[in-house]
Amino acid sequence: MVVPRLDRRDAVAKGWPMLVAARGARVAIDHIGSANPADFNDAERVALIVALIDADHAGHADRILLSASATGVAFGVPGNDLPYRQVLTHFVLQLRAAGVSQAQIEQMLITNAAQLLSIGGEQA
Repeated sequence: MVVPRLDRRDAVAKGWPMLVAARGARVAIDHIGSANPADFNDAERVALIVALIDADHAGHADRILLSASATGVAFGVPGNDLPYRQVLTHFVLQLRAAGVSQAQIEQMLITNAAQLLSIGGEQA
């Protein structure tokens, strides 16, 4: 199970990202690069991810999914101008600067997505 949009200010204020991760669902930090005032900015997203990874040493790196919600073409709704590379070329650098390890980054970007998309959630 994935709970999207957990990088919204109201969701974080209510503690939802930590609760969702602690209960075993995946936390989608899925508006990376967004300038929407209802969402966290990228520096706040980094701090949220660091907190989720630490989580009283329980660690939830295996519960986090990262996305910029980049839109190639939008019909009937506004798209965004974020490039598909936003997470890799900008956000990952911020995670590294905050002390997130390469193994944790690969967990969030590769392993978690592969498990989500596999049949039965098998290990990637």
